[in-house]
Amino acid sequence: MRIALIQTNPLIGDFHRNLANIVAWIDRAREANCELAIFPELAICGYPPQDLLERPAFLADLQRATNRLVTETHGIGVLCGTILPNPEASGKPLYNSAILLENGKILFTTHKRLLPCYDVFDETRYFEPGRQSVPCTYKGLTLGLTICEDIWNDKDLFARQLYATNPVTDLLENTAARPELLINLAASPYHLGKARRKNAIFSHLCTKHNVPLLYVNQTGGQDALLFDGRSLAMDRAGRIVAQAAACREDMVVVDSAALLAGSAAPFADPAADETDTVLGALTMGIRDYVRKCGFAQVIIGLSGGIDSALTAVLASRALGPDNVLGVALPSTISAPESEADAR
Repeated sequence: MRIALIQTNPLIGDFHRNLANIVAWIDRAREANCELAIFPELAICGYPPQDLLERPAFLADLQRATNRLVTETHGIGVLCGTILPNPEASGKPLYNSAILLENGKILFTTHKRLLPCYDVFDETRYFEPGRQSVPCTYKGLTLGLTICEDIWNDKDLFARQLYATNPVTDLLENTAARPELLINLAASPYHLGKARRKNAIFSHLCTKHNVPLLYVNQTGGQDALLFDGRSLAMDRAGRIVAQAAACREDMVVVDSAALLAGSAAPFADPAADETDTVLGALTMGIRDYVRKCGFAQVIIGLSGGIDSALTAVLASRALGPDNVLGVALPSTISAPESEADAR
């Protein structure tokens, strides 16, 4: 089976834009003769939606967009992150969910079980954790579906586990129908060095459980958060065999038969040099912040120092030099050298 890993750059809350983009990528996956297209965590609304989840109108629009996506799946399976209501009378009202769609129907639904509440994450504020991890079957292939944090709790890798349960173990060791393929939908923010650490964790999981992994991560800038994408396929030996680009939308196609057989050629080390990724991430973050906020141009105060000079270079790369205005504001105590450097 040909599987498309599709990393998208959503605009949080712009359901029309996000849905149109997802549908366009589904069409590309069809053209590439793919039978399954996989999108990131919360791809329909964008991550993180934060207190927009407190607005009934936002949730109603999200439900309509999700229903519309269901109708766009003729002839192809689509696995996508969204938000679903919690029908129980107690607990948080929402689930962070993944849905498997095909031919206008929802074939399978699962909910994120490990909800991070540290650093930039506050998911327990909004979501109820899923209660179980159950594999599903699509076109004869048994899949183990997880969402982002669900695969970040292995006891071998963390001195102290944050959660009492491990969805990966539940899927791969405690079920009658053991998944042949582990899938993770993610919106995992970027920081320097994270790719190498993340890949080491994934490699450990694949070799420990003797299972391949498909990882699909959001890309783009969302306010102060940067998402680098770099979705990947990893074989059961822990080798990366396919990887999407960093810091832009992209699609990579994986052949499940080759992945399961271990015959796919290894991909070059994607984390060997992070310099280009850092530059790309900073450029992407500036571009997305300006465009998603509806701005056209920026003004930068130039002091003559290296920090404002670097900021001006990054802004020019992100927006084009015609959209960057540098302003020097010298005072009576400004050194002539600073004024000259600013110019």
